[in-house]
Amino acid sequence: MKKTLLFVLSVLFLAITGCAVTDNQVSTKKARVIYFVPKTVDSEKVKQALYDAISLRAKDMKEVENFMPETLPQTPSRPVRKNIFGALNTIAAGNPKLEATQLDTTNAWYSVEGSEEMGTPFNRQYVVYKGAIYPYKDGYKVYIYEFYQEGVDGIMGHITKAVAESISGEKAPLLFIAQISNRFKEKIPEAKLENVSPTSLKKIKLNLWNKGNLGLDK
Repeated sequence: MKKTLLFVLSVLFLAITGCAVTDNQVSTKKARVIYFVPKTVDSEKVKQALYDAISLRAKDMKEVENFMPETLPQTPSRPVRKNIFGALNTIAAGNPKLEATQLDTTNAWYSVEGSEEMGTPFNRQYVVYKGAIYPYKDGYKVYIYEFYQEGVDGIMGHITKAVAESISGEKAPLLFIAQISNRFKEKIPEAKLENVSPTSLKKIKLNLWNKGNLGLDK
């Protein structure tokens, strides 16, 4: 009990002293995971796996399915980022939903999108997830994106954030996309990871604690 109290007091002290200079912070970031899935895997299985992976965390799921190409291309297409807001692009940059809107996946065979909101009044997090599948002659290229805004307001916000990160050891949004990626890999063992961004995603290790408490056992 004494050790637990000492730990909490230490975190509070570090949070308060660490936020003495800056009272308000807001960050807007993106993360991406790319998988290759061989053509031996059925397309419906790949589609279901991507849906299940994103729905692990997201709600209000929206799916778009186009016709499978009559002739599969030699190389896969990919999502395209479009500046649809023009001069107002700086406003979109601070909104995960608007950022996700600018990622055009209409050229994909299948795409899915969902979002979640969490946190406290002092530390809100709004996250949008987007996935897309591009079939080609060798298999499928699967893209998973995360757009998030993390806001910290005042001393209590810093304390809340410091406590959460001291427990998990990671920044929550990166854990979220790591969970989704891990679930997709569980559903499609043949999938090969091709690229992650930011590269710090490679260092995240999911354990029994964050699997059980952050969504993997849903």
